Amino acid sequence: MDLPINIQNVTVYTLIRKNPRATAKGSPTTGAQLKKAIKLVYASTYLKEPKALIENSVHHHEEEKMAVIIMELVGKEHDSLFYPSASGSAQSFNYYPVSYMKREEGVAHLALGLGRTIAEGEKSLRFSPKYPGIIPQYYSIRSTIDNSQNEFYALDLKKGSQLLKNGEQENTSSFELSVAEKDGELHWSGSVISEEDNVLRNSLRHAGTRVVTFPSFLKWNSAPIPEILIDVLKMGENALGCPIEIEFAINMHKDNDKENEFCLLQIKPMVIGGIERVQKFDSINKDDLFCKSSVALGNGLIDNIQNIEMVDQNPVGRSSRSNPATYSKAYDAIRKIFATEGFQSDKSIKPSDFSFNVEGGRCDECLGEGTQKIEMQFMADLYLECSACKGKRFKKRILDVKYNNKNIYDVLEMTIEESLNFFSDSRLIQKKLKPMYDVGLGYLRLGQSSSTLSGGEAQRLKLAAYLSDEKKLNEKTLFIFDEPSSGLHNKDISYFMTSVFRLIENGNSVIIIEHNTELIKQADWVIDMGPEGGDGGGLICFEGTPKDLIKLKNNKTAKYLKKEFVN
Repeated sequence: MDLPINIQNVTVYTLIRKNPRATAKGSPTTGAQLKKAIKLVYASTYLKEPKALIENSVHHHEEEKMAVIIMELVGKEHDSLFYPSASGSAQSFNYYPVSYMKREEGVAHLALGLGRTIAEGEKSLRFSPKYPGIIPQYYSIRSTIDNSQNEFYALDLKKGSQLLKNGEQENTSSFELSVAEKDGELHWSGSVISEEDNVLRNSLRHAGTRVVTFPSFLKWNSAPIPEILIDVLKMGENALGCPIEIEFAINMHKDNDKENEFCLLQIKPMVIGGIERVQKFDSINKDDLFCKSSVALGNGLIDNIQNIEMVDQNPVGRSSRSNPATYSKAYDAIRKIFATEGFQSDKSIKPSDFSFNVEGGRCDECLGEGTQKIEMQFMADLYLECSACKGKRFKKRILDVKYNNKNIYDVLEMTIEESLNFFSDSRLIQKKLKPMYDVGLGYLRLGQSSSTLSGGEAQRLKLAAYLSDEKKLNEKTLFIFDEPSSGLHNKDISYFMTSVFRLIENGNSVIIIEHNTELIKQADWVIDMGPEGGDGGGLICFEGTPKDLIKLKNNKTAKYLKKEFVN
């Protein structure tokens, strides 16, 4: 028979012949094979993973002592393949409960074929034994296709028992689901995404994509697997006095003369590890949250995202004196240039004199605003041009300082595009201004008050600030944009997307909430919410690539997006 021989985390499969008096010339006896298998198990400790485990401990290879566990491999023979109808693992404690699940109700994983699929973290079906009908990973047709097991492992009897020639899994191989369907084993685990209507059908009689959903166990109760798992986990936890983990295999038989088999392979205490941090939510100011939910899926560590930035449409700057020049910090370099020019004739001039936020060079009457407010008792306040500086915001001695025949007021009246040409010799100013031009804001004046910017303009100005800061640009940030195309001409969308792609190229991630089909067209992945707005929405209508989206016939987004691909 075929036996797995297990030691620590090493499993070696060997072939033990059922007939000890094998007639084939040169065939070894069962005892000789078993002896050889035990030697191979010892030799397996020199494989990469076991060797690394020993080297990181206080032990030495020469001190290795072991017990060899010999178990009969659960499964059925199909021509030259041997594998069970299903393999699985289950834990009595669920770290990732969803819906109305509770942690103490446990969780299970199921896979077609040998349990290597689960052990190596490949695609398998995850469910709660108490609520087998709830499969979070299959929340849509697209997710069902993406998350379904699409191949399985089996013992390949043709390969014999040359176990260590190509590694510890020498005589196991992966096969497509069509092999299991031919063998009749997909009958218990398979469903079909019908080609006719793109609907999940729990029958293999339909043409379409095969997926592994285990309807026989989780819907039809052909075998009470969820009930068995609940009982076994409860008994095991009571016996060991702690949360447990089990491994099992299932053999199903269409022949009524044979009973279906549930085989408990292993039971052990759950291994609890990893990084744990407790956050007391009562100490968090809710006003500081940009996103909150009463429901969350599990816990964990995401190492490829260090920050989250909500790039909203709220105004930039803290005062009416804020403008693109100050927000981008390009104005710091511009003030230094003018101070250097003015110093030649007036030794008292310094960069701060060209600021309208501090005393010195700004107009004393309007305090650098350029306007004076007249309060009206029963009407809105009036803002009139300052009579002292004529709206130019600075004192005469400051306005007399010129760089390339332009004073500081003239420069602030330039558009961002004009200023790029004007300061072509300054690499620092170019670095600060170019991102604003790249996001489609070249038409804004350098000194234009931030309070006059639209929500979309404010949002793109924030994006430009990130692009000009090399440190922030490389911090692996998740950027969230809400309707960035607002107020943006179609011809400028390409400029904006170029900037978005630059964020992505630097290791950042971007989520864009948008209705503009030109932007949707360029997305890597689309989640379409609907089907209507307000009370008629809130559902995931589609998720996938834009090209897959346009294939849908009754989807409103697809209807308009299709025009973008045609054009």
